[in-house]
Amino acid sequence: GSYSILQTKIAQQKTLKKRKEKLVDDLGVMLIEISKNVQGFEEDLTKMHDFISGNKQCQFDIKISESISTFVDFDYRIKRDGSSGINRIKTFMYDILLMTNELTSQRHPKFLIHDNIFASTGKDDMIKSLNYIHSLAKKHRFQYMLTINKDEFDSHLDELDFDYKRLRRAEFTRSKPFLGTEYSEVS
Repeated sequence: GSYSILQTKIAQQKTLKKRKEKLVDDLGVMLIEISKNVQGFEEDLTKMHDFISGNKQCQFDIKISESISTFVDFDYRIKRDGSSGINRIKTFMYDILLMTNELTSQRHPKFLIHDNIFASTGKDDMIKSLNYIHSLAKKHRFQYMLTINKDEFDSHLDELDFDYKRLRRAEFTRSKPFLGTEYSEVS
C-alpha cells in the first residue's frame, strides 16, 4: 500500500539526486575544458574596458552553481556597474565581444543592432565606445547599427576618430521614426 508507494518515491528521489550530481559534475568537466576560452573572452573584455573606461577593473567568469534555478552562473562585472548608464555600457561591451571574440565570433551572425544603447551613459563613454567599435572594424568584418540621439551626439563630433556622416545610413526623427512606427523601450 502506502509504504510501498513511499519506498518507490524515496528510490526515485535518490535516483534523481544521483543524476543531478552527475550532470553538475559533467558541467564542471566541460567548464574546465573551456576555461581557456573563458580566459580569452575575459582578456578581450579587459582590453575593451581599458580603452573605454581607462581601467582594467572588470571580470568575466563562468561557474557551476548548485542552485536549482540555474546550474551555470555567468559572473560579468565592470567597475561601478549597477547604474543604468554603466549597465548599458556593460551590455554594449558584452554584445560587441560576442561579435568579435575569436571563439564566440565563429557562431555570431556578424550583425548587431543597438537601439539607444548610450541613453543615460556619460558622453565620454559613448565617444570612447564608438571609437572602439570603429577601431575593431579595421580587423573584423561585421555590420553594427545603432540609434543615437543627435542632440547628444552633435556636441562631441570633434572627439570621434572617424567621420560619422560617411557611415550614417539613415536619420530618423519623430515624423520619420525607426522601423516606421512609434515604440517605447521595454524595461
